[in-house]
Amino acid sequence: MILLDTSILIDYFRKKNKEKTILYHLFSEEEDLAISVIPKYELMFGINHQ
Repeated sequence: MILLDTSILIDYFRKKNKEKTILYHLFSEEEDLAISVIPKYELMFGINHQ
């Protein structure tokens, strides 16, 4: 299992070319991906306040 950090998620959502992101490459591996409560909150808070 790979625990994702907020910066990896933000990088994915901001870039137009998703193939150049770390998260895109992690999707292609056969690993389970997870995020903790803090990055989840940061993303939900950031998305709602833009």
